[in-house]
Amino acid sequence: MKWYFKCLKQYVDFSGRARRKEYWMFYLFNLIVFYVLFIVDYLIGTKIPYNGTMIGIISSVYSLAVFLPGLAVTVRRLHDIGKSGWKIFWISLFTIVGAIIGSIVGAILLIYHPVIGAILSIIFTVIVPIIFIVWMCKNSQPGDNKWGANPKMA
Repeated sequence: MKWYFKCLKQYVDFSGRARRKEYWMFYLFNLIVFYVLFIVDYLIGTKIPYNGTMIGIISSVYSLAVFLPGLAVTVRRLHDIGKSGWKIFWISLFTIVGAIIGSIVGAILLIYHPVIGAILSIIFTVIVPIIFIVWMCKNSQPGDNKWGANPKMA
């Protein structure tokens, strides 16, 4: 729980490094809090219809509130493994745009070349996010790097 509060205290701190434990514990507790609030939304009736589904008002407000701390800890985690925080932007852009283009091109290719269409869809929507998850699971870069001292040694 201390890691969750540490990330909330560093609300928009994009400098420095974050160890694996800090990153994953933040997201674990974030997920738990979100689902508790989602259940509360359901129980007290604060859900509204959106695009054919129901979304909870309280859980949605919470998600917006923790977006920046989540982004900040992700950037710090990338710094910890020796990568620029801007990689999150490129991965997100590639995944979103790639998924849109991949699904359109993939749908067309599925008609004429089903194997190529399936491969394109898999690359854009599966492989790039898997690369990101592997990065988030990597151990800290030993010693100091250009983003600061190794947080494991502190």
